[in-house]
Amino acid sequence: HIFTITNPIGDELPLKLRLSNPANFSVQAAGLQQPLALAPFSDLEVVLTYTPSALDTEQAGEISLSHPMLGEWLYTAKGIGLEPDLMEPNEVTAALGQPTSSTITFRNPFATSLMLSVSLEQPPPVQDGMPQAFKLLRRTTAHVLAPAQALQLPFSFATSDMAERSAFIVVSTDYDGRPLHWRFPLSG
Repeated sequence: HIFTITNPIGDELPLKLRLSNPANFSVQAAGLQQPLALAPFSDLEVVLTYTPSALDTEQAGEISLSHPMLGEWLYTAKGIGLEPDLMEPNEVTAALGQPTSSTITFRNPFATSLMLSVSLEQPPPVQDGMPQAFKLLRRTTAHVLAPAQALQLPFSFATSDMAERSAFIVVSTDYDGRPLHWRFPLSG
């Protein structure tokens, strides 16, 4: 969610940020400028991000932005975690016949450890005997990930023709008896 704060005076005003639930909510200025500061007589776009740590449960937090000259802006945010699905796409490029590699980062959003399996889904090669364009560079089963811990998922890409290739890295687990799958689209 994006919201705007206006500075009606001619001084730059650095804002003090307070989050009551930093595990689930984060705030940053749009455009990634840091720290949060209001330029004289201007508006500041602020991005509020919700990162769920539970499914089907409402999570809430208060966000306070303040400065002694202007007072406090107080917001209440709420969110409900849904089952994962399609994640942000990842695009890689490589010269013909030359491999390249990249990494996707998966973070355990839950307050309990997860037993993960990782797989790569891609269509069969266009011609028999041609290698697959994408390859996982890490073992794919029995990853135990602690709460909030991240797992790096390196992969490689190489092709011998100019066609676009696609695949998915799929991170799977069982959480409270529910099968969950995060699907990371790859294109190269």
